[in-house]
Amino acid sequence: MVLVQVFLLVLWWVLTARAVPLSLAAAGPIVNLGYELHQATVNETGGYYNFSNIRYAKSTAGDGRFAPPQPPSQLQPARRRLNNGQSAAVCPGRRPAWLDVATLFAAGLNYTQANASASASVVDPRTSEDCLLLDLVVPKAVFDNELSAPVLVWIHGGGFVSGDKSEQGNGAGLVARSMEQGNAGIIYIAVNYRLGLFGWLAGTAFEEQSGTPNAGLLDQRLALEWVRNHVHLFGGDSNRITVMAESAGAGSTVLHMARQPALFQQAIVQSPWLLPPPPKARQDALYREVLHLANATTLLQLRRASTTTLQAANNMLVSQAPYGTFVFGPTVDHALVEGSPAPPLAAFQNDSSPIRLMVGHNSDEGILFTPPQALDEGAFETLLSRVLPAASPATLSLLGTELYPATYASPLRRYAAAYAEVSVTCAARQLAARPGGGAHAYVWSVPPGWHSLDQAYTFYDGAPDASPAASLATTMQRYFTNFAASGSPDRPLPVPVPFPAFDAAAPTVLNFSTTTFGVARDDVDAERCRRWIDLSAELWAEV
Repeated sequence: MVLVQVFLLVLWWVLTARAVPLSLAAAGPIVNLGYELHQATVNETGGYYNFSNIRYAKSTAGDGRFAPPQPPSQLQPARRRLNNGQSAAVCPGRRPAWLDVATLFAAGLNYTQANASASASVVDPRTSEDCLLLDLVVPKAVFDNELSAPVLVWIHGGGFVSGDKSEQGNGAGLVARSMEQGNAGIIYIAVNYRLGLFGWLAGTAFEEQSGTPNAGLLDQRLALEWVRNHVHLFGGDSNRITVMAESAGAGSTVLHMARQPALFQQAIVQSPWLLPPPPKARQDALYREVLHLANATTLLQLRRASTTTLQAANNMLVSQAPYGTFVFGPTVDHALVEGSPAPPLAAFQNDSSPIRLMVGHNSDEGILFTPPQALDEGAFETLLSRVLPAASPATLSLLGTELYPATYASPLRRYAAAYAEVSVTCAARQLAARPGGGAHAYVWSVPPGWHSLDQAYTFYDGAPDASPAASLATTMQRYFTNFAASGSPDRPLPVPVPFPAFDAAAPTVLNFSTTTFGVARDDVDAERCRRWIDLSAELWAEV
């Protein structure tokens, strides 16, 4: 009997391009993706379907390592398997050891206390190189009625070395906000991409041996292409795609925006973290170190090495990253990432692309990345050279004497200011001030205002008015989902105050705060940011 039911289901999937009715699939509707049949689970309380762990690319193990991601193979109908979304995977990753103590140190503990209190990194049992999966949450009304709803795609952060699509949450809170007051709601999608050496290895010899730099960026791009080509099967509109991303995910989004044609129409860019890449010589040295740790001499041998061997090499390299750095990340390849003379942020000075933007940063972006050595005033330039490897001695001297003279309340505050501006806040300012105009800029200032702490608010999934923090979280979600739905953060859901467009001549931001919420003056130093833009050609040089 079971075999007969399966045959009837397969026959129906062959004859229909979309889904099996709920009456035939008690757990949830089934979508025919061409290469697999994917079944949802139903959240009756929230009124939405979860299509979890949808494959958007083949496995990246073996010959797929260090290569562009490949779309799943189209299978004959009789060979299509039913994927119920229960097989989860996360890409191999590792947090740097310094990050395990950074929060404690920034909170006021001395380094010895913080180091003693830090917990060891634990390997996620879901870790696999076959990890290029995405999650999709769709309101029942949108799916059942094929409403061509707007789409919100989440790209996670994690310094390009850690994180996964559901680490911050499953998007249920955002979907719930979008469905308030009888609105049909938005579709939420979150994607995995390759991390660490698996996604960001580069260098001259690496590329000469057929290695592909910026594989993690290519993963993200393929995921966005998947959304464009398949979201209509779930009731989505491929012409209304908004990318929402934070930290390294937001930095990736900046790079995607610089490449045309864009695969999305809008972006919500949260704390766009993007440091200049290391020069080729350092990339080559890192590649040699990976070969050494894997007991290999060629890229072919790396592709044939066990995943355990490569994960161990990745863990060692990332865990030992200097404070405030992550070892791996985007590099200049002149295909996805441009360097001198037109690196990403400088390119936006003349950008008038039609991508609509919300962009923001947190009030204290730099302190989490500020090492204990910054207590020594004389270490300022040495520490900056770690995060700006292409900077000349003259440039480092200029930073220490002109842009950030030793007049701050403490040496830690001096370094934190410089790190914040080079990695996040000046990028946010540059994006907000694009010549095309119309961007909406904000600052998240809930104490202590550290990098990434806003994510608990973005992904809040509780009672709307449980506390001042919950009230702010749901207000933020309304602005975000309004923007995804309409292109304006002020509609269709009511919001406390209108969200003004950014005006570089009289810059204001919306201050997301539990105590001083409202429109406020932008306190980012525009002149210092201009100097950083002027320096970017040197800092992004490939030498």
